[in-house]
Amino acid sequence: MHSPHQPVLPHLSALLLCFYYRQRPQKVTELGLGGGSLQRFFRYHFPLCEIRSIEYSARVIRLFEQWFWPAGSPCQIVQQDAQQAIKDVAAQDLLFIDLFAEQGSPDFVFSQAFYQDCCNALNPDGLMVINLLSASWLQSEQLLEILSELQLQFRILAVPGYQNKVIFAARQALPVLDFDSQLQQVARQYQLDLNAVVFMR
Repeated sequence: MHSPHQPVLPHLSALLLCFYYRQRPQKVTELGLGGGSLQRFFRYHFPLCEIRSIEYSARVIRLFEQWFWPAGSPCQIVQQDAQQAIKDVAAQDLLFIDLFAEQGSPDFVFSQAFYQDCCNALNPDGLMVINLLSASWLQSEQLLEILSELQLQFRILAVPGYQNKVIFAARQALPVLDFDSQLQQVARQYQLDLNAVVFMR
């Protein structure tokens, strides 16, 4: 791949529209490594940003290091259960929550205690970016109810043709996402596909 930093999967374009709200992150934590797309993206666009990925599976980490990351390049990955690890995270500008197991999202992804810990991990202006792959409409509504109970403001994106919902959540008000000049500039700057995103609310 000639441009390994470039987002390829459709849901990544939705996740990275977070820069509409938070332009210059300095501290970023990712819960769930996957193929390491965010690691590559941030290392390219924000080389001075402190980004850490927390991944439970040693196999996923080995595959990433073997196939998806240049040998010798610095990379901060912690092998730990995200539910426990988040309790020791603080002062983050962006917190990506992208957690899946073989049977779908782990149960704690729908618990209020987990999202309270996630809130505690943010700085006052921090933004939570959630990639939700819920098994049902009820699960999605359960999560939105939790965010409301924590007095978080949120915006929701959908990815056409996929079950993914991307949710931005913060303590501060989040303006409605619209196809304005600022959004188009973000999309051009980071090569994001706006056709892969539908604004829900």
